[in-house]
Amino acid sequence: MNYNIQQDSHEYSQGKYMTVQRWSTYAKVISETMKLNPKNILEIGPGNNIVTDVLKKMNYEVKTLDLDNSVHPDYNFSLTDEKINSLKIFDLVIASQVLEHIRYDDFPLALKRLSGMAKNAILTLPHTTSNSILFSFSLKLPFLKKIKLTRKIFFKKIKHNFNGLHYWEIGKDDYPIEKIREDIARSDWKIFDEFLNPENPFHYFFILKKHD
Repeated sequence: MNYNIQQDSHEYSQGKYMTVQRWSTYAKVISETMKLNPKNILEIGPGNNIVTDVLKKMNYEVKTLDLDNSVHPDYNFSLTDEKINSLKIFDLVIASQVLEHIRYDDFPLALKRLSGMAKNAILTLPHTTSNSILFSFSLKLPFLKKIKLTRKIFFKKIKHNFNGLHYWEIGKDDYPIEKIREDIARSDWKIFDEFLNPENPFHYFFILKKHD
């Protein structure tokens, strides 16, 4: 399916977009990237290019892909475009708050295409905060690793209606986390790690490695 640009790129630099919570997601994406230590990276949907710029300053080789030419991507087409099959193999692909902008029917296809062009992937996806309560607990003792536990409990799942930006969100009716995991597993990926960002409980992380 063909998609149109959904968000004005100027909004990426506005105060209402650049929240402390969003910065925490940037930091975690960069931190997870450092753990994987890739030689080359493709960021899909770079937005304000903060993650890309920081990684470049850390001497990583980074390319970007986006449908919106105004964010000056290296590759100007959609993730669902067949042109993506012509790209080289990257050590890591980053798609943070991107895949919800395509219909869920296209989600497995997008995952499959990513698995054909990358060895590892960092995804963040929207995890609805509607009708839910968040529990977050952390404990740090001397000489021991910090323990952190974050759980979200839903009172009632609600139906998702397309709002001009998101076609779907984890936790909404028809989009349980189990379904997301199953579709990831069917797309030549194995889930190496997954977690909810406790500082931004709307963002859920998947760290993926390609099956051998």
